[in-house]
Amino acid sequence: MTYVEWPSYANEGMTVGIVNNASLSNALNKSSAGKKIHFKAVSVLKLSDVKNIDGCDVLFLPRKSTTLAAQLTEQASKHHILVITEDKSDAVKGAGVNFKEEKGKLRFELYMTALSEARLKVSEQLKRFAIVKS
Repeated sequence: MTYVEWPSYANEGMTVGIVNNASLSNALNKSSAGKKIHFKAVSVLKLSDVKNIDGCDVLFLPRKSTTLAAQLTEQASKHHILVITEDKSDAVKGAGVNFKEEKGKLRFELYMTALSEARLKVSEQLKRFAIVKS
Protein backbone atom coordinates (compact mmCIF):
# COMPACT_ATOMS: atom_id res chain seq x y z
CA MET A 1 0.00 0.00 0.00
CA THR A 2 1.20 3.51 -0.77
CA TYR A 3 1.41 5.76 2.28
CA VAL A 4 2.21 8.97 0.38
CA GLU A 5 1.10 9.62 -3.17
CA TRP A 6 2.77 12.22 -5.37
CA PRO A 7 1.03 13.76 -8.38
CA SER A 8 1.71 11.86 -11.59
CA TYR A 9 4.99 12.84 -13.14
CA ALA A 10 7.66 11.14 -15.20
CA ASN A 11 10.63 11.09 -12.79
CA GLU A 12 12.60 7.90 -13.19
CA GLY A 13 13.65 7.80 -9.55
CA MET A 14 12.91 8.84 -5.99
CA THR A 15 15.36 11.48 -4.77
CA VAL A 16 15.83 12.06 -1.05
CA GLY A 17 17.70 15.20 0.00
CA ILE A 18 19.23 15.31 3.47
CA VAL A 19 20.37 18.66 4.81
CA ASN A 20 23.40 18.96 7.12
CA ASN A 21 23.61 15.33 8.19
CA ALA A 22 26.40 13.46 6.39
CA SER A 23 26.18 10.35 8.58
CA LEU A 24 22.47 9.90 7.84
CA SER A 25 23.09 10.56 4.12
CA ASN A 26 25.82 7.91 4.05
CA ALA A 27 23.73 5.37 5.96
CA LEU A 28 20.70 5.91 3.72
CA ASN A 29 22.88 5.68 0.61
CA LYS A 30 24.23 2.31 1.77
CA SER A 31 20.85 0.90 2.76
CA SER A 32 19.08 2.08 -0.40
CA ALA A 33 21.75 0.99 -2.91
CA GLY A 34 20.05 -0.97 -5.67
CA LYS A 35 16.63 -0.71 -4.05
CA LYS A 36 13.46 0.77 -5.49
CA ILE A 37 10.43 2.54 -4.08
CA HIS A 38 7.33 2.08 -6.18
CA PHE A 39 9.50 0.79 -9.04
CA LYS A 40 11.73 3.88 -8.87
CA ALA A 41 15.44 3.83 -8.07
CA VAL A 42 16.34 5.67 -4.87
CA SER A 43 19.08 8.29 -4.82
CA VAL A 44 20.26 10.28 -1.81
CA LEU A 45 21.64 13.82 -1.99
CA LYS A 46 23.82 15.37 0.71
CA LEU A 47 22.82 19.02 0.95
CA SER A 48 24.42 21.82 2.94
CA ASP A 49 21.48 24.20 2.51
CA VAL A 50 18.02 24.40 0.95
CA LYS A 51 18.87 26.65 -1.99
CA ASN A 52 18.92 23.95 -4.66
CA ILE A 53 16.33 21.31 -3.84
CA ASP A 54 14.80 21.03 -7.30
CA GLY A 55 14.49 17.38 -8.21
CA CYS A 56 14.02 16.23 -4.61
CA ASP A 57 10.91 14.21 -3.87
CA VAL A 58 11.63 14.04 -0.14
CA LEU A 59 13.67 16.52 1.89
CA PHE A 60 14.78 15.72 5.42
CA LEU A 61 15.74 18.54 7.77
CA PRO A 62 17.40 17.25 10.96
CA ARG A 63 16.78 18.94 14.30
CA LYS A 64 19.54 21.53 13.83
CA SER A 65 18.05 22.58 10.46
CA THR A 66 14.32 22.41 11.25
CA THR A 67 13.93 26.19 11.16
CA LEU A 68 14.76 26.10 7.43
CA ALA A 69 11.35 24.49 6.77
CA ALA A 70 9.68 27.90 6.70
CA GLN A 71 11.85 28.88 3.71
CA LEU A 72 10.61 25.87 1.74
CA THR A 73 6.86 26.39 1.73
CA GLU A 74 6.62 27.78 -1.81
CA GLN A 75 9.25 25.46 -3.30
CA ALA A 76 7.78 22.37 -1.63
CA SER A 77 4.31 23.07 -2.94
CA LYS A 78 5.51 23.99 -6.43
CA HIS A 79 7.71 20.88 -6.80
CA HIS A 80 5.61 18.43 -4.71
CA ILE A 81 8.34 17.86 -2.12
CA LEU A 82 7.61 15.96 1.08
CA VAL A 83 9.45 17.97 3.77
CA ILE A 84 10.27 16.00 6.93
CA THR A 85 11.57 17.61 10.13
CA GLU A 86 12.48 16.68 13.70
CA ASP A 87 10.98 18.37 16.74
CA LYS A 88 9.57 21.38 14.93
CA SER A 89 7.25 23.75 16.71
CA ASP A 90 3.81 24.61 15.38
CA ALA A 91 5.20 28.06 14.58
CA VAL A 92 7.50 26.58 11.91
CA LYS A 93 5.57 26.15 8.67
CA GLY A 94 6.40 24.14 5.55
CA ALA A 95 6.94 20.62 6.88
CA GLY A 96 4.45 17.90 6.01
CA VAL A 97 5.85 15.34 8.47
CA ASN A 98 7.57 15.94 11.79
CA PHE A 99 9.19 13.32 14.01
CA LYS A 100 9.13 13.96 17.73
CA GLU A 101 9.70 12.17 20.97
CA GLU A 102 6.67 11.90 23.20
CA LYS A 103 6.76 10.09 26.54
CA GLY A 104 9.92 8.27 25.52
CA LYS A 105 8.48 7.05 22.20
CA LEU A 106 9.13 8.24 18.67
CA ARG A 107 5.94 9.63 17.11
CA PHE A 108 5.20 11.55 13.95
CA GLU A 109 2.91 14.42 13.10
CA LEU A 110 1.23 14.99 9.75
CA TYR A 111 0.61 18.61 8.81
CA MET A 112 -2.32 18.31 6.43
CA THR A 113 -2.21 21.91 5.14
CA ALA A 114 1.45 21.61 4.09
CA LEU A 115 0.82 18.20 2.50
CA SER A 116 -2.22 19.53 0.63
CA GLU A 117 -0.32 22.60 -0.61
CA ALA A 118 2.38 20.28 -2.00
CA ARG A 119 -0.41 18.19 -3.57
CA LEU A 120 0.68 15.10 -1.67
CA LYS A 121 -1.93 12.60 -0.55
CA VAL A 122 -1.45 10.49 2.55
CA SER A 123 -3.25 7.23 3.15
CA GLU A 124 -5.84 6.78 5.84
CA GLN A 125 -3.67 3.99 7.23
CA LEU A 126 -0.79 6.42 7.76
CA LYS A 127 -3.14 8.95 9.38
CA ARG A 128 -4.24 6.33 11.94
CA PHE A 129 -0.70 6.11 13.31
CA ALA A 130 0.03 9.84 13.20
CA ILE A 131 -0.75 12.89 15.24
CA VAL A 132 -2.79 14.72 12.59
CA LYS A 133 -2.58 18.51 12.59
CA SER A 134 -4.04 21.09 10.23
